[in-house]
Amino acid sequence: MPSNIVDLAVGMIIGAAFSKIVSSLVANIIMPPLGLLISGVDFKQFKWA
Repeated sequence: MPSNIVDLAVGMIIGAAFSKIVSSLVANIIMPPLGLLISGVDFKQFKWA
């Protein structure tokens, strides 16, 4: 049973680190060029049918 608790703790730490890496990748690498490409688009005028 103690090894299950350790496995759970390691999994949570790895998951938190992976979440930080993905959010940083999206915010700093993916979004700036995407923002330049769609800078003139006003998304308020788009609606779902």
